[in-house]
Amino acid sequence: MRQEPSAAIDFREIADSVPTLIWVSDQNKDGVWFNRTWLDFTGATIEEEMGSGWLARICPDDMPAIDECVRAFADRRPFQTEFRLRRADGVYRWMIDTGVPRYDDQGRFAGFVGSLVDIDAWKNAEEQRRLLSRGINPSRTTATIATASALAHELNQPLTAVSSYIRGARRLLANGHPIEDALVALEAAETCALRAGEIIRAVRSMVMRNEPQARAHDLRTIVDEAILISDLGEGLAWVDNEVPPGHAVRVDAVKIEQVIINLLRNAIEACDGVPQPRIVLSAQDDGNWIAVSVSDNGGGLPDKIRMQPFEPFQSSKASGLGIGLAICRSIVEAHGGEIRLVSTGPEGTTMRFTVPAVGGAKAAASA
Repeated sequence: MRQEPSAAIDFREIADSVPTLIWVSDQNKDGVWFNRTWLDFTGATIEEEMGSGWLARICPDDMPAIDECVRAFADRRPFQTEFRLRRADGVYRWMIDTGVPRYDDQGRFAGFVGSLVDIDAWKNAEEQRRLLSRGINPSRTTATIATASALAHELNQPLTAVSSYIRGARRLLANGHPIEDALVALEAAETCALRAGEIIRAVRSMVMRNEPQARAHDLRTIVDEAILISDLGEGLAWVDNEVPPGHAVRVDAVKIEQVIINLLRNAIEACDGVPQPRIVLSAQDDGNWIAVSVSDNGGGLPDKIRMQPFEPFQSSKASGLGIGLAICRSIVEAHGGEIRLVSTGPEGTTMRFTVPAVGGAKAAASA
């Protein structure tokens, strides 16, 4: 077995112990080594990062920054560039990447060695100062971003459902099914499209901090519509609606429906890959409040979300906005209720929220 030079061993031991992300490439620009700090930050294995694999961690919007690295390789000169790198929890952090050429014992070009330093806090502070210098209130800008994020998140489900039901109708007609069958799918698409318009008004109302437009509704009807919008043609036969008819609640139906859709879609995604998935929606009435539970037999929430499940802008999905549960909390609390994580683990997760019952003390006081 070939014995590695002690200098190489010393370098790797030292590089693995520093808090900076360090990388090494060969003369073909392929990554050949990444230190332990890099792997801990990205959550990737060294095999996943080798070659050009590490490029998958860079924010797609920042890929032009890699052009500077390419030019530096061609010129064999040091370089410095900035881009966002995806952390193990899916959050992108601004990094400054500095690289220098390296040479072997014979003086031949062997590639580059470089380091990444997290400058995210500095970038955010600079943006705050830039906004203030232009007379823009950063808090108002944040509120605008939050509004846009909420709209993007909440509209995604009904608009995706519209597309899914229309595709289903087209398939039915193309395969010679009766037009009545296609009309059922088109009616479902119409329901989802109308719901999208109501969501826009609901999010605007929430941002303006208006009180929910609470009226008496049958909870079972709200849950049925939430399942319809969440279906997306997947055939959710394994979703059990155990909420009986007759549970009267005083709520803004569109907003509470969005709470159920968010919880339901999280549960559906948690059950992905489970051999026999099962989701149960149930309700308990204590006279004043009705507690709605959504339980699944998926793999449970990741540790980073389990500790603070309702904290905004954290997600277990690479493309997730991480605001679904935060929106749920805002809606439920606006109704005077509360939402909480009851349990999570390898056997599944249960989320529960409360809404005022018609005739209950709280509902009567606000009617």
